[in-house]
Formats: sequence, structure tokens, C-alpha cells
Amino acid sequence: MSLSSLCILFQSHISHVCVIDLSQACYKKYEEERLDEAELTRLKESKDAFFRMHPQVEEATLFHKKRKLKGEKILSVDELRVQEKHWMEMWKECKNELKQLREDLKNEMDDDVRAEMMADVEGMKKRKGDWAKLLGLSSDDVAI
Repeated sequence: MSLSSLCILFQSHISHVCVIDLSQACYKKYEEERLDEAELTRLKESKDAFFRMHPQVEEATLFHKKRKLKGEKILSVDELRVQEKHWMEMWKECKNELKQLREDLKNEMDDDVRAEMMADVEGMKKRKGDWAKLLGLSSDDVAI
């Protein structure tokens, strides 16, 4: 049975996956029977000749979609109001957590736990300061 009749048989009775398996089998046969040093040399020379006849463009991004530079998004008044409301809620939440941490710190006696709580307080102060910056509040305006 010839290769073309096998392909027709596979295409008519079996799914597309079998055709791919057949092509892989053909490549393995080619690899076993013909792919020797002389064939590799011939393929490399053909590749070099092709690139001499058809030089490649140096820029690798020639076929890539160009990305637009992203600037800051201009928010509408309503979007800005929602954003600032969120920032204010987060700042208040940090303020309350910081207050609670400081109260718990006063009542804690274990040195290891106190050290962890002090690290938490410092982290919370930083987070509260970040929210304050987003709101346009300076550290002078707000006690951290």
C-alpha cells in the first residue's frame, strides 16, 4: 500500500490525530534511514543559502503587535470619588487596626510576642502612611 493511499485511508476512517501519527512515523523512518552527517551538512548548507538569498530583518519585534505606552488613566469625577472613598475607608481601617495593636501591645507581657507586635505596628504605620499619600495628606497633617 502506498503512502498516499494510507493517508486517504486515515483521513476517511480515522481522526486527524492518526494522520499526525503517520507523519511522525514517516519522520522517524527518515531519521533512521537518511539523516546522516552528509544529510545534516546538506540541510545546513540549504539553510545558509536560503538566508543569504532572503536576509532577515534585524528587529525581532517586526511581527509583534506594538504595545501602546500606558500612561495614567484619567478618571471621571464619579470614578475619582469612588477611588478616594475607597482610599479613605482603607486609611480609617488601618488607623483602627493600629489603635487596636497599640492597646494589645500595652497588655502583652511576653517579649517574643511584643517584638512581633512591634513589627506589626511598624508595618501598619507604613500602610497607613501609604494610604495617606494617596489621599494627599502629609505626615504633618495626620498623626501616624
